[in-house]
Amino acid sequence: METLEEIQQTIQEIFLKNLNFFKQHHIYLYNQLMEFEKNIQENYFIDFIDNHFELLDKDNIPTYNCDPFYDAKYRVENLHKNISGISTIDTVSREILSDEIYESNKFINEFINLFAGQEIETNVKFKKFIFIGTLLGVHINDIANANDLEVILIVEDNIEIFRLSMFLTDYKTVANKSKIFFAINSNEAELYNTIFQYLKFKNEYNYFLKFEIASQKEIPLLHQISRIISSQSKTIYSYSKFLEAYSNGIDNFTNTKRLINLSKQFNEFEKVPVLFLGGGPSLEDNIDFVKNNQDKFLIVVVMASLKRLEKANIIPDIILTIDSHIKLLEFIDVDKKYYQNSIIFASMNTHPQVIDKLSISKDLYLFQSNTEIFYNHGNFTGATVGDIGVKLLLKLGVTSLYLLGIDAAFNQITGATHDLTHAYSTIQKLETTEDENIDFGKQTFKVVGNQKEAVYTTGSYKLTIDSFNDIKELLNHNIKIYNLSNHGALLNGTIPTTCKEVNLTITIDKKIFLKEFINNISKYITTQKPQHSIAKQIIQQYEELINPYYFYLLNNHKNVKKKQLDKIKNNQLNIITKQLKSISNNI
Repeated sequence: METLEEIQQTIQEIFLKNLNFFKQHHIYLYNQLMEFEKNIQENYFIDFIDNHFELLDKDNIPTYNCDPFYDAKYRVENLHKNISGISTIDTVSREILSDEIYESNKFINEFINLFAGQEIETNVKFKKFIFIGTLLGVHINDIANANDLEVILIVEDNIEIFRLSMFLTDYKTVANKSKIFFAINSNEAELYNTIFQYLKFKNEYNYFLKFEIASQKEIPLLHQISRIISSQSKTIYSYSKFLEAYSNGIDNFTNTKRLINLSKQFNEFEKVPVLFLGGGPSLEDNIDFVKNNQDKFLIVVVMASLKRLEKANIIPDIILTIDSHIKLLEFIDVDKKYYQNSIIFASMNTHPQVIDKLSISKDLYLFQSNTEIFYNHGNFTGATVGDIGVKLLLKLGVTSLYLLGIDAAFNQITGATHDLTHAYSTIQKLETTEDENIDFGKQTFKVVGNQKEAVYTTGSYKLTIDSFNDIKELLNHNIKIYNLSNHGALLNGTIPTTCKEVNLTITIDKKIFLKEFINNISKYITTQKPQHSIAKQIIQQYEELINPYYFYLLNNHKNVKKKQLDKIKNNQLNIITKQLKSISNNI
């Protein structure tokens, strides 16, 4: 029987072993712990009570109320009875979005058909695990030892509790067997990035992510993790989107030779305030503000909002578009005076028929977004034209930027998803989605508002909100972004402002400014051919999308044979490869 002094020495050795392990292999986590210890304030502590360890809070309220080793043993014995898990695959055929033979949902459905109507089983073989909350971590040791886990994600909101787990949990030994990703005291952006890396590593096992929550207190964290995992589904921007973008990009470059090299930082817009108009519901509410102040701003608008500007008789200075869908032709169903004399920045991904119609403008320029066909020409990645547009404007040197209609949220009165002139506008119920099995993009929930305490948004818009975490990193003290959207979500790095608070008095001589801008920017039109193909990236995207289906069926359905799966996969790869060769032949 060990004495208390021997027990204390043992757990201190485990703690130091963990600390050294983190210093060598997880330096970011090590630095977090060191920073915490500089200003440590004990809200929790470990005590040895009734011959067992207990996690107590500052009011001496116990967490376990039993031996943590007994708790761990109970969790291990009941793990396979617990059906909890998150799947990244569907068992119901997906809606076909296009007639293209390489369309991703068609390929997914070929695998889904092999499920024969069966739901994904809850007792599947799992290789990836998520520990949500650590407590003292004893169950982490035991569950990892009892199962053949290859990849582990450990999420703990409270760094003090995690630090205490280091006295009883041998993380180094767990790491000898499994790859561990840590998200300790992470903000939402950090948690998002960690989950992204976790899903990317051995993605073939993403078909079922088994999890264990430390206590009921972690249920909100579980919901947050589930939303992030859903948001990173490869079906949101899959290989077929890349293929389409690649094809469009080559066609557009071949036909226009108007690609702008935006790899360097410009200073074109340093001295002029810019009003960037999106298609959100706040634009409709505040269109009079735009009309009354159009001479005091450079007006930049997403193409989807041209109909609202036509209705208000406002001609934009610059138009942005990134979407690759041919339906964008609906957005330019306006009098040509609202775009023929404007500067147009169009993503290379834009459908060639849309580019053809926009070519009436002599100042049409292509730029790269989400797909890099030309090295070192700038590539603006993001979720929507809103966040990508902001990144583009910052690259052009904007230091005083005003956002209106970049809501990333519904109309908080009517439930409208967009300005009502927007071709895609629908009405949504202003309520939280209870069924988490609904596609992430269609889920509705509350987030912090820009001018309101909270606003309803959807999973699709949440991607835009998350993208502003990257935009914040681009800002410095000279750059101010004012968010005027009254229905909008709070966007990281922006300053919530009402239209009434804006007081600009100087009128811009746009004719002189824009002429000089065009002369300067036109010097950066590229005439060279693409330096590389993105074929490897597209095929990798395909693998990441299909692998979870392939390996789930291979490992869990005895009626489905490897030969059968390989035949489907090889046929699909042949279709993609032929399409890639066809595109390359056009260069």
